[in-house]
Amino acid sequence: MYQKNKPIVTIKHQSADKIIDALGYAAILALFAIPFAFYADLPQEIPYHYDLSGAPNAFGGRNAIWVLPLVATIIVIGISLLSRIPSVFNYPVTITNQNAAKQYALAIRFMGLLKVLIGWYFCLINYQSIQIALNNSNVLNGFSLFLFLALLLALIIGYFIKAFRLK
Repeated sequence: MYQKNKPIVTIKHQSADKIIDALGYAAILALFAIPFAFYADLPQEIPYHYDLSGAPNAFGGRNAIWVLPLVATIIVIGISLLSRIPSVFNYPVTITNQNAAKQYALAIRFMGLLKVLIGWYFCLINYQSIQIALNNSNVLNGFSLFLFLALLLALIIGYFIKAFRLK
């Protein structure tokens, strides 16, 4: 719900939030390390787009392997920067002076977990793309998309349940 003039509260990051942030940044490091490790073995043309069944349907130069790490880096940095100002988020409950600190801390935790989930999913997709390019696999693993979507849905539902409990 949109709400003007939400309270501004400084949130101290807990140890768990710092660990979550580290996991998100580790995913970015892995996203660059994996293509770097396999780059010399990649063919000149690699798949960069897949149909709904996971089969490659578009190919490009092997430098395309760096697109996903760059996109993920932009997303993770964007989420990290946005998490610094939780008062600009929309919340499912009215933010008051009494609940602002708890709601903001919960939203920061949610954003951190979202960052981890996206980062490591992109890492998995990039690794699978490399395996397809090296002819070690034919299609992307469809279960990984299902798992990503299930975890994303669980994260969103969990956030809403906690947000309403902290109302």
